[in-house]
Amino acid sequence: MKKSLLITFILLFTNSLFSQTAEFIADTVSLKKRTGNNERVYEKALEMEWIINGEKLFFGSKPIKVIPNEKKIDTILFRNSSNSKYDIIICNIAEASKFSFEYNPCCGGFNVRKENKGKLSRDIIFEISEKNENDMYLGTLGQTGILLEKDNIENHINEICRSAMSPNIYSIAISKIRKNCDSLKNCEELLCEIQDGVAKDGFEYEVIETKMEFLYMPLDEKILKVLFNKKTNRTELKYVW
Repeated sequence: MKKSLLITFILLFTNSLFSQTAEFIADTVSLKKRTGNNERVYEKALEMEWIINGEKLFFGSKPIKVIPNEKKIDTILFRNSSNSKYDIIICNIAEASKFSFEYNPCCGGFNVRKENKGKLSRDIIFEISEKNENDMYLGTLGQTGILLEKDNIENHINEICRSAMSPNIYSIAISKIRKNCDSLKNCEELLCEIQDGVAKDGFEYEVIETKMEFLYMPLDEKILKVLFNKKTNRTELKYVW
């Protein structure tokens, strides 16, 4: 069945930032330290590349300036090396702040840091509608998950089980699953499950079908709400405070 992505916003504040710009840099100053002074790792990290607003950013390049617009979804392209494909990262550049991309020595990816040390949201709300009562759906934020058991109910989740060393760029997904894997080959493991707002031990599961999946980079305190309609296979994204 054809899938589509509908992106909208709930805007509760409408202060204009169009006279100012957001700035993105790749932090070269700390790169040697973050790569452990390993020349091979350092040279590999230099291959990292971002495309923002049609401009390329890499370690050693000039900053990229973007006019903030809280009314639109922004996409940033990223690849780890010159031979790899670009990943699409969804975000919302809504503030005239300075953001630094820093090499992550643990996982080979990168972290985003807000210059004024403002909080970056780690919260997601999942909501599903038109689901079959016999089907089991799982919403995941990184290695944290929550079962989406009822229609039109907000399911709050926070990446509470995220390792401090993991990148703060998150994989978000809604999948149709079954517990108790039929084979180890197709088995996945959830690090922890959110139940009534509390983090519990996770479980093993098999993905029957991934309904939607994307990478997300929070740039402020807004909470992203992900709504999935089972009947139409449409995903809607909203920002709320």
